[in-house]
Amino acid sequence: MLRGLVLAYGQSVFGLKRFVATTSTDNDRSVQLLEKLGFTFEKMVQLPNDSEAARFNADPEIQALLVEIKADDGSMNQFFGPYSTGKAASLKAHEFDRLALGKRGQPYEKLDQLRIDLLLGVR
Repeated sequence: MLRGLVLAYGQSVFGLKRFVATTSTDNDRSVQLLEKLGFTFEKMVQLPNDSEAARFNADPEIQALLVEIKADDGSMNQFFGPYSTGKAASLKAHEFDRLALGKRGQPYEKLDQLRIDLLLGVR
């Protein structure tokens, strides 16, 4: 049931048409989990080599998304650095604007999808 909800969410919110999962061939437990979730083996994919990295670096949509992900207004800098109980307490007390965070979308998920499309050769 959870799998169906996740797929429906990905399709309706992000317009995803394809869901892809990867694991190494010797990771039997991950393979079993993916099969349990309904994934089926399609093909072996070679991890990026120099030409695939060059395509990644040359893709304007991917590069624009990376700029968006790396954008930082500095508002969270007070929480960076080594752990301290003071920082943890400050972070816990910090009021986050959930609506603004929600409007930021899911850039990492979009980047994952673009990367998989690149690896599978559909991009």
